[in-house]
Amino acid sequence: MKKRIWFIIIISALIMFNDKSYAAMPIKYSSVNYGYVTKSKNQGNTGTCVSFSSISAIETSLIKKGMAKNNIDLSEYQLAYLAHTFETNHFYNANNTSFNKNTFLTKGTNNEVINLLLSNNMDITKEQILSQKLFKTKIKPTKSQLNSGNVTIENSYRFESSKSKIKENIMKYGSIVTSYYSQKEYYNSNKSTYNLTSSRYKDTNHAIVIVGWDDNYSKNNFKYRPRNNGAWLVKNSWGTACGNKGYFWISYESKNMDSNSHIYDAVIDKKTYNRYEYDYSNEKLNVWGTQYQMNVFIPKNHETLSEVMFFTAGEDVTYEIYFYRGKFIKCKDMSKLTLLKKGKVKYEGYNTVKLDKQVLLYKNEPISIILSLKDKEGHSSAAVVDPNAYKYNKKFKSETSYIKYKDWEDQYLKGRCCKIKIATKRSIDFKFNKTSPCNVYNNITITPSVDKLITKKSYCYQIYNSKGKTE
Repeated sequence: MKKRIWFIIIISALIMFNDKSYAAMPIKYSSVNYGYVTKSKNQGNTGTCVSFSSISAIETSLIKKGMAKNNIDLSEYQLAYLAHTFETNHFYNANNTSFNKNTFLTKGTNNEVINLLLSNNMDITKEQILSQKLFKTKIKPTKSQLNSGNVTIENSYRFESSKSKIKENIMKYGSIVTSYYSQKEYYNSNKSTYNLTSSRYKDTNHAIVIVGWDDNYSKNNFKYRPRNNGAWLVKNSWGTACGNKGYFWISYESKNMDSNSHIYDAVIDKKTYNRYEYDYSNEKLNVWGTQYQMNVFIPKNHETLSEVMFFTAGEDVTYEIYFYRGKFIKCKDMSKLTLLKKGKVKYEGYNTVKLDKQVLLYKNEPISIILSLKDKEGHSSAAVVDPNAYKYNKKFKSETSYIKYKDWEDQYLKGRCCKIKIATKRSIDFKFNKTSPCNVYNNITITPSVDKLITKKSYCYQIYNSKGKTE
């Protein structure tokens, strides 16, 4: 019996210490102590906790990357408004009948809507432009206010709220967004702690940001004592007067924590020239049994393809991104495709893949982006589509979005499109006369003497011959 016990202990220890993520996790951690978290705000008497928690996580993402200082202040009002009206910078309705100033602040939303909204080329603006004071006046924002931001989301993920995954993602991104059931009875105001022990509550009702943890946080600090020590450090949206300067501890064992949590990976002042997409709505549909998905884009100018964005419907999804110059539907020969990049996505959600080599695109000449997604077993993963592309995008038309089952099917016939997007950088036009003999200058590299986007019509170039000498 003793040998069996020791065997179990040894095996458990080996598993524990071979798990790199487990071994790397400290017993106690706080993003607040590192200065990654902004000051707690007060949502007041509104149902905007999802907007507040999401904006907090976005601010933390920027701070942790060194892109912003911890006094950055982004607009919750903008996010709450857009989540209610479904407007984006693709379209703006000055007389939007869906805007009800008496309900849009109390109706609330969820992180799935926020994730889709943020992926639709939304630029998050500053608090000073769309401030919290508008919660009281309920004034409809102007188009210029909504489009005045410079913060965008590159990646947003949903993952299972296991203790190890929450810790891992707090370490990586600075915070995660989740929700719990808030009931005053289970809150200890003296210690700023919370532990829900009742099973009669079947849902969650308040979004929060988890910014740290303490495995040894005493169970004696809770009004309703859990069996073990350990708690999450939570940033709330009820102001600094609530809890400990806006923070409280919630037990690892508290019931009715959301089974899923969310991550936001943000950037500031993203240098892209054009962005192409057909999915404008805040909705999505997972289509199973697919082999490939494809969108066809027509560049507005001479540009270089720099990024491809898409959604995944599960964890550990392997992707392959292919390129075809022209409308691939007229070719259908898979051997003619060029592989741009392949990789693996850990979580379900929205992804931005930066290409290692930029591809030159020509004005008004169509290109096809083909995407293959496979799950961890190697089977085809779902294609994520916008089920209402025809409704929100009046320019969406036939022969622009396809899914391949046994054969390619035009998704326009079903009123939907694949949620594949691309971003470009500016390509500088150039013309020159090649007067030297071809056998002398086999390879010519042209390098602009400018490194910024300039609208002048003339540029200076250095021309190198095959030996690397300047001519």
